[in-house]
Amino acid sequence: MAALRPEDRTATDLAGAGELEALLERIFGSRLSRRGLLAAVQVWQGERGLYRILDDPAGAPACLHARLASQAARARADAILTTSAVLRRHPGLDHRLSGPSADALAEWRHHELHKPEPPVTLVLAPDDAVEGDSVELEHPVFQHWTRPVILTSRQAQWQLESRAVDLGIEVVGADEPSPSAAVDFLRHAFGAATIALELGGDPTLFRPPVAVDEVLLSVCQTPQHSGQPFLNALDLAQGFPHHSTPYPLQAGADVWRLQRFSR
Repeated sequence: MAALRPEDRTATDLAGAGELEALLERIFGSRLSRRGLLAAVQVWQGERGLYRILDDPAGAPACLHARLASQAARARADAILTTSAVLRRHPGLDHRLSGPSADALAEWRHHELHKPEPPVTLVLAPDDAVEGDSVELEHPVFQHWTRPVILTSRQAQWQLESRAVDLGIEVVGADEPSPSAAVDFLRHAFGAATIALELGGDPTLFRPPVAVDEVLLSVCQTPQHSGQPFLNALDLAQGFPHHSTPYPLQAGADVWRLQRFSR
C-alpha cells in the first residue's frame, strides 16, 4: 500500500476538469468508467474483513476524497437510482454537484463527458411506502437540478400521481417495481447508459440480476458502532477481478483508504 497521505482541506478544491480527472486517476489508478452501473460506497471495516455501511448523516466520519468519489459517480450519470427509504434516512439529501469541486465536476460533465443536461433521478417506491404516505414529495431531491421520476407499482401509481402532478414529478407504474426493473426502465425510457446506484449499499444489488460494474469503495478504518452489513473483502476480490491499489488517507483522526473495483 502507498504511503499514508494527510488530507489537506484544499486537496479537492480543483481549478477545472483537467485537475479533477488527474486527481481521480491518481486515486483510482485509471480513468473511471464512462458506461455501466456505478456505485460509490462509504463503509467501515469490522471484524473478519466485513464492511459495514457508513449511513449516519449526522455522525459518520468525514472524508473529502470519499465525498468526491460520490460526486464523481453523479457527474458521470445519465440517471441516479435511489429509493424512498434512502430519502427518509437522509432528509437533507439532494443530487446536485456540490462541495469544493462542484464547478470542476460540472465542467467535467459538460465538456469532457458531453452531458450538458442534468441526469434523471429515479426514486423506487414500494407499495408500503406509498400507502404509508411516506414518499415525501417535498424532499430536496425532487426540487434541485435532476429530473425527478418515481417508480412504483401500477396499483399505487394513481395515489402518487394525484399528489405529484402539480410538483412536476413524473410517476411511473410497473408490474413488479424492483432495482432491476428500474435499471431496465432507465435504459429503455431514457437511454441511460451510465446509472449511479444510491441504494443504501444493499449487498444483494452487487450480484446478478443488477450486477454493478464499478464500485468506488471508501473505507474508514476507525471502528464505528453501527451500520448495515455490506460485502467483505473476499467477496469484492472475487466479484470484481480488476481493482486499483488502495489509496490511503489521514482525514482528521481517521484513516481511510479508497479503491476502485470493476468487472
